[in-house]
Amino acid sequence: MPLYCFTSKDGETIEELFGMDTAPKSITDNGKKYSRDFGAEHSGKRYRPGHWPQYSEACGTHPKDIVQAERVSHDKGVPTKFTPDGLRIFTSAAHRIKWTRANGLDDR
Repeated sequence: MPLYCFTSKDGETIEELFGMDTAPKSITDNGKKYSRDFGAEHSGKRYRPGHWPQYSEACGTHPKDIVQAERVSHDKGVPTKFTPDGLRIFTSAAHRIKWTRANGLDDR
């Protein structure tokens, strides 16, 4: 599914997944209205404002194992936090690369 960008009047951009040609023109998130932002979707820039932090499901963990996973990351020299549902939070590209290398993974 494609990722679509939505921007609020104060300039905050969020990204949401929708099926092809099913993205609405506007959405409401936590009571805040966001309008579809075609410019952000087609900016051609690899890292645009609002891209970080990045939440990784692939590098996540089960919610009951969050404390242990945070301790392991800290012991490897790359402290990493999680969302309450277990998604790993990367604060920057450098943080993600450092974490993947410390864990023997390849970050393309």
